[in-house]
Amino acid sequence: MKSSTLGDIQIKLVHVEFLRAGPPYNQLLSPLTQYLAISGDSGAGVVSVPYEHSAFERRLRELRYETGAPTDRQAMLHATGVEMSRILGSVPGLPGALAVDPNHTGTLIHLRITLSASELALLPFEVAKVPVSQATSGESWLSIQTRPPVCVTRNIRTVSPEGVVWPDRPRILFIAGDPDSVPYQEHRQVMLEAIQPFQ
Repeated sequence: MKSSTLGDIQIKLVHVEFLRAGPPYNQLLSPLTQYLAISGDSGAGVVSVPYEHSAFERRLRELRYETGAPTDRQAMLHATGVEMSRILGSVPGLPGALAVDPNHTGTLIHLRITLSASELALLPFEVAKVPVSQATSGESWLSIQTRPPVCVTRNIRTVSPEGVVWPDRPRILFIAGDPDSVPYQEHRQVMLEAIQPFQ
């Protein structure tokens, strides 16, 4: 865990890594597979996933917009968020690391998830609820809570960043819904104001 400052925003890096013995490929999700999970200076913990691979792939298909009823998708999304929260909550030290001092309102948490097992890339950690402990989870969604705001990124252990050439000019993808029901111009203006200090 380390902190850096960007303008008036303090960024707290929280790193969690999931490791599995063997090669990174040719493995399916299974409750029988044990992963070693580490976060910051806390001790390592053993973590497992509650899914069989084929069952989880079915769930992902059912979460698509083209299939199923919207109310079923919403309930399934909520259940998946709770399950992702339990996986993250079982990593020793991670729930505490995601908390910040309420007096430091300008803190952003960068949660970097590093995976060495390719089957874990299927798991939608971005939809996790706030992890509290192994038995419980918070009611708010981790990635869209505002106090503190959390940015979830992924890293793959087998890919070295040394050879990556980053573009000189960053690009931002801005997606908007139906212009008749979404205030497109207002959202665009807010986004432009937010990135102004970085231009």
